[in-house]
Amino acid sequence: EIIQETIHKLYFPVLLTLKPIKMKIERIIEKVESNESYHEERNHISSSVLKKIYSTTVKHFLAQRFKPTASMNFGTAVHTAILEPQLFDKEIFVTKKIDRRSKEGKMLYQQQIELSRGKTMISEDDMLRIEEIKRVLYEKDESGNYYNQYILNYLEGKKEHSYYVYADGNNFKVRPDCFNFDKKFISDIKTTQSTNPYKFRSQCYQYYWHLQAVVYSDYLGVPPENFRFIAIESEIVEHSDGSRIPFADIQLFSLDEKMIESGRLAYQQAFAKWKYYLKHGRCSGYVTENINENDLSIIMSGYGKN
Repeated sequence: EIIQETIHKLYFPVLLTLKPIKMKIERIIEKVESNESYHEERNHISSSVLKKIYSTTVKHFLAQRFKPTASMNFGTAVHTAILEPQLFDKEIFVTKKIDRRSKEGKMLYQQQIELSRGKTMISEDDMLRIEEIKRVLYEKDESGNYYNQYILNYLEGKKEHSYYVYADGNNFKVRPDCFNFDKKFISDIKTTQSTNPYKFRSQCYQYYWHLQAVVYSDYLGVPPENFRFIAIESEIVEHSDGSRIPFADIQLFSLDEKMIESGRLAYQQAFAKWKYYLKHGRCSGYVTENINENDLSIIMSGYGKN
């Protein structure tokens, strides 16, 4: 049974006045393991857990069940194609477009499901997008130099390694896309709706990617200003003549001091809620300053014009 309560009003100031501070790292254990093994491990808290707790509550995190979407599968395939291309055929299955309205179509589709068992399924359109992403990323000029060398520089390091971190008496884990210890940087690939700087910044706040960036940086002892997002936008563009052409754009992003501070404060608030649950065995509610002290209801603030 998951018990949720509204945090006592005296507890709110503790979370609302937290100051962003860096943790003291005691020990880091590096492991080369599969993504499945990393996610199956339950003794360390991850950035995904902190993002879920910060955006909702501990109760939501404990109740959630992971079910990959088509967008998630596409993102996984892009990561594999760029970071671990030698594993692509082994781990990714491209499904053919089948009309499932007929009995034969349903049978063919079921056959594909059986063939793809244990693999990540993507569509033929997804594969076209991935091929275009790779073409854009690795395109060369007439002299044989990469146009995107400044992006490729941030793919030089250990890829898809797991790190189990012991800091301040707590257990954490991170699995950065690329970590370069010598050059002190971390990079993370994001398949995104838009590489427009303003829209991508909004997505960072919407999906709490800034929290993830600072968690990775703090846990691995990397300055957060050295963290880089490799943002990838892609789609299939349908032309008036009926042709369908894949499009891709790739941009490199870093975080300013304000986003770093916001991300650090966010994960510290999330971790404080998690520690409250571990100590009391109860899940705190949403943390907000707008509380009616008479009945502990959350006061909704109006905005805009009537």
